[in-house]
Amino acid sequence: MSDPDRDLAATLRAYLEAAGRRPFGWGTFDCFVFVADWLIAAGHPDPATAFRGTYGTRQGARGITQDHGGTVRCADALLTAIGCTPTARPNVGDVGLVRIAVPLAVDDVGRVRLGKQTVGAICAPGRRWAIKTTAATLTLAPAAFVRAWSLPRL
Repeated sequence: MSDPDRDLAATLRAYLEAAGRRPFGWGTFDCFVFVADWLIAAGHPDPATAFRGTYGTRQGARGITQDHGGTVRCADALLTAIGCTPTARPNVGDVGLVRIAVPLAVDDVGRVRLGKQTVGAICAPGRRWAIKTTAATLTLAPAAFVRAWSLPRL
């Protein structure tokens, strides 16, 4: 591992430790702001500048992404604008959109019905993705990525 890669891994470790303690908040620390804050910590421009503090609900976030062509198109436009490039082989520290299972409803006998949701995530060691959930937890888990972007080289 080269020095820049080692430095990035150390920065990511410190960022994830701090992010794990931060509460989830729509528009302040949701899945996309989690990714945007990582990019800032890694020395890159903030892709979320135009949207920070402009929404405070899931519906507000959904409205922004829909106004920009959907989750993938919105993320692609914001990330490529700061120099990230699409990749089919994300490395540690790269960012992406992943599909995760989320509870949708509980039936009358207590069974949870799950659905899929696309969320912003950071590629972590061990072929896992770091995901900030609405339950305020930081999860590191394997996940199928919908789209991934490599960080710009500094």
